[in-house]
Amino acid sequence: MNLSHSEHLYGKATAIIPGAAQTISKRPGSFLPEGWPKYFDRASGTRIWDVDGNQFTDFVMALGPIILGYADDRIDEAVKRQVSQGVLSSLQSPLEISVSEQLIECVPSAEMVRFFKTGAEATSCAVRLARAVTGRETVLSSGYAGWHDWWVAKLDDPIQSRGVPKFLREKTIDVAFDDIENLRQLAAQHADDLACIIVEPRAIDHGGRFLAVAREIADTHGAILVFDEIVTGFRLGLGGAQARFGVT
Repeated sequence: MNLSHSEHLYGKATAIIPGAAQTISKRPGSFLPEGWPKYFDRASGTRIWDVDGNQFTDFVMALGPIILGYADDRIDEAVKRQVSQGVLSSLQSPLEISVSEQLIECVPSAEMVRFFKTGAEATSCAVRLARAVTGRETVLSSGYAGWHDWWVAKLDDPIQSRGVPKFLREKTIDVAFDDIENLRQLAAQHADDLACIIVEPRAIDHGGRFLAVAREIADTHGAILVFDEIVTGFRLGLGGAQARFGVT
C-alpha cells in the first residue's frame, strides 16, 4: 500500500506540531506506528480516502462524533444554510435555546445546558461544579477524562504527570471500572471529603450494575455522580448511558 504522501506530510508535521497531531487520540502511534494512513483527502458515509488515494472503511469516525456518517446530505445542507447567515456574531443565537431544550428533553439528568468546545473542558467543569456544590475536594475517577491537571494528577506515570502540582495527586484517585468493592472502599475512606465520582460508562457493564452501585454510593456519602458521556452520549441511545441503563 502506497503511503508516501502521508509519510511526507507526517515528516513535516513532526517538526512543527507536538506529536504531529492536534489531538492526542489521533496520533498515528495510538493506532499503528507504521503503515497507518495519516492524512485524509475526503470522506463520505463510512468511507474515507487518504492523500495517497487509498480507500478505507472508517470505524473510528473522527473519534466518535460522526454518528450519521461523513458528508450526510441533511447535515451538509443545514450547515450551508447557517453559513449563509453567519456562524459567529457578537450576539447569542436562538439555536442555543432550541438545542438546549432538545438536550434537556433527551438526557434524563439534564436541567440546564452549557456548551463546551472539548470533552476535557466539559469534565473539568463538572468536577469544579461538584467541588463547589459539596464544599469537598476529593474525586474518584474511573476512565479517561481529559488532559487537565485534576485528572492527569491520578496517573502513576512521572512522564505524563510532569508539570502537574504534586498536591493534586491526593485529590484525584483512580478506580478501575467494574471494581465495585474497590469503589466502596475508596468512597468510605474519603467519605468526609468526597466531592464526586466521575465515571466513563462502558457498553459492557452487566446491565449497568457498576453505574447503579456508583449512584448508590454517591447518594450514601452525599457526593455528586458524574457520567462522562463524551464517547457514549447519543451512541448507546439518544439519552446516552443514563437512559439505556436507567441510572440518572
